[in-house]
Formats: sequence, C-alpha cells, structure tokens
Amino acid sequence: MVRVLVIFSSSEIGGAEKSITRFVAENRNKEITYTCASFSRRGPWSNWAEQLKIYPKHFDNSLFKLAHAILTEDYKIVYVMGFRLSIFLRFFKIFKNSLKIIQGVRWNPSSNSSLDFVFRKFETVFGWLIDGYIVNSLATKNSLQRLKCKNIKLIYNGIDNIPKNRKPSDYKKIITIANLSKRKGYENYIKVIKNILSVNKDLEFVFIGKDFLNGKIQNLIKKESLEKNIIYLGFQEDVSKYLSESALFVLPSLYGEGCPTSILEAGSYSIPVISYKIDGLPEVIKNYENGILIEPYDEPGFKTAILELMENMELLDYMGARGREIVIDRFTLRQTLSKHNHFFLNL
Repeated sequence: MVRVLVIFSSSEIGGAEKSITRFVAENRNKEITYTCASFSRRGPWSNWAEQLKIYPKHFDNSLFKLAHAILTEDYKIVYVMGFRLSIFLRFFKIFKNSLKIIQGVRWNPSSNSSLDFVFRKFETVFGWLIDGYIVNSLATKNSLQRLKCKNIKLIYNGIDNIPKNRKPSDYKKIITIANLSKRKGYENYIKVIKNILSVNKDLEFVFIGKDFLNGKIQNLIKKESLEKNIIYLGFQEDVSKYLSESALFVLPSLYGEGCPTSILEAGSYSIPVISYKIDGLPEVIKNYENGILIEPYDEPGFKTAILELMENMELLDYMGARGREIVIDRFTLRQTLSKHNHFFLNL
C-alpha cells in the first residue's frame, strides 16, 4: 500500500484545500491511502475537513514535529502545498532517501511578484531535488517546463455534488468568491462597479472571502459610497446558498491563477463567469461559451461585459447552462481523484 501525506502550509481554507481534501474524502482505492495535515495549528480548514470525515494532523509550525512524523510513520510520498515548506522537505530527503516529494503548484508563477521571482530562481537551481510537480493548469505546466522542471503532471481541479440545472433566483445579483488579497484585483473591480452603477443602479455585488488586506476593501467601499450595492460577507464555509441566488460570477484576479475551484462551483450552478484573460483561466472559461474573457486591466471592457450579460437574460442563461455542461464533462472530482491515484501509484 502507498501512503501519501498531503500537507498544506496553513489551516486557512481556499480552492486548493477544498479541491484536494474533497478527493481525499472520496478515495476508495485500497492500494493508496491519504493522510491530510497542516503545518500550522487548527483553523477554518480543520473544522471543514472534519465535516468530510477527514481528521487532519497539525504540526503547530514545528519542523521538528513534521520531521519526526515523516521519519517514524510509513509515508512513501509527501504531497506538499506550499513553496516554502517544499524547500525544507526536499532537503530533508537527505535523511530519508526513499521518500518521494511532490510539490503542488496551484498558481501560475509567471508574474513579477517577489514570490514568483524567488520561486523561479529556486526551482531553476534546486528543482532536481524534487520528484515531481502536480499543477492544475496548462499555463502553470508551461511555466515550469521553461524552468526545466521534470515530471510535471497536469490535473485540473474537480468538484462533486453538481446541482440540477437551474436559473438564478435573482437576475440582479453578481457574486465574487475570492479571498481579499492584492492579486485578486478587488480595488480595480470596485472602480468597474462604480462605473457600472452609473448605468444600472439596481445591481447587487456580493463579495465572499477572508480579508487579507486589513479592511482596505471595506474602507474603499465606504469611501465610494457603495455600501448599498456591495455586500461583503467575509469567509463563508458553505457558499451554496449564495451561488443559488446569483446570476453572474466575476473573478477580477490580475495574476497568479491556476484552475480556481470557485469558477467550477459557479459553473456547476449554471452561472457564467467573467474574468481577465490570464494564466489558466482561458482553460476553464471559453469566451462567449460559458463566460467572457477580458484583456488584463481593461476596466471599460470589464464594465461592458458585465452589463452585456446582466441585460441579456437569454445569453446569460445559455452561458450558464453551457458552463454546467463543461464542468460535468471535464472537471469532476472523480477525474481529479483518479488522476492523482494513477500518478502516485506509478511514481
């Protein structure tokens, strides 16, 4: 039997945590077992995982505890989500040469950010110390291939429990599910919303996600007097209620996206998606098929696309139905699980 330790760098909950923990919970293959863990202490992900009958380990930010677990427990493979943590683990192989280290790269490291710059430099020099990479977009795979990384496996995110085809209960509601961070593009998006509301004051925008900007977005909403039209709900463990009410999903990210689980969730609810044409998003969003792609930083184009769909229910419903079909065809949890199992069993 192959034992795999799946370790996240923190206990926060995002698309990676959702997608991977869900397929672990669905695994029934007796040739492989997964143990989920967080390098940090308990957090929102821990509670959510336990609802799926996954009871994760926590290493309390201690490299000693992590090393002790790897040395004393019979893990054949460590599947690590987190670049910094992967640095320690690949050098740890000096003490356990038989251990296989696989790094999950859930974003496209091609931007000018300091993290992406360090990642590229490090992998160019030390990528040979790792046994492989699992990526969730072709854009990310291409970026790693340019760094001469070896054994790169593309596995898209997947979801389960796909709802029946439906129409939105509110054709005025637009939803965004993404943590509040710089790369998610909320500041630019608020400018777009302000311009949209000058044309249609009846639209309602819902923001869901944990705040990593210390209230900056909330303050900007107040500054622009948009409180009546923009509702920030913070982190929500279950987003199904909000998706079922919404007509359109907007992801305003500026860089660093792979295959966002949130987009797949929107598609499963027959909700079309508007985003910038960056990284792995064109692999999920087919222009004017299940959503609209806008050239990066084209704020007028973003405004036009949102208004076009919100003023054309027939087109919106068509794209939503097509989005659901695409999710069922290409992005199911069963496919994600099967491809992970096959990859690990053949290492």
